[in-house]
Amino acid sequence: MANKQRGEATLKGPEGKEFTLCLTLGAVAQIEEELGVESLTEIDGVFEKARMRDVITILVALLQGGGHTDITRESMMAWPMDMGAMMEGIRSAFTNAGFGEPDGDAPVDGDDTSGKA
Repeated sequence: MANKQRGEATLKGPEGKEFTLCLTLGAVAQIEEELGVESLTEIDGVFEKARMRDVITILVALLQGGGHTDITRESMMAWPMDMGAMMEGIRSAFTNAGFGEPDGDAPVDGDDTSGKA
């Protein structure tokens, strides 16, 4: 089960196996580097384009941040996944980490004490 206090979220993968997603500092650095964004504040632009390879990049970084270091882009591409479930898992990881949703929605529970917009 995901620990929301650590910014974790859960994603059901192939065969119903649960995977932990976590927006760690390493995951943030990986996402910024691989997507060519200056910071996560630009991530909403990535989601507006909704390129599948960008979604996979983000998902692999979150899975590796959650401890699933054996998962690669290549192995992830073979997963039979529901797109809605993938996006919900990503949104939950960002929200639980205190970034609000990647599309710029309000912070979790309307609590804006983090100072982030």
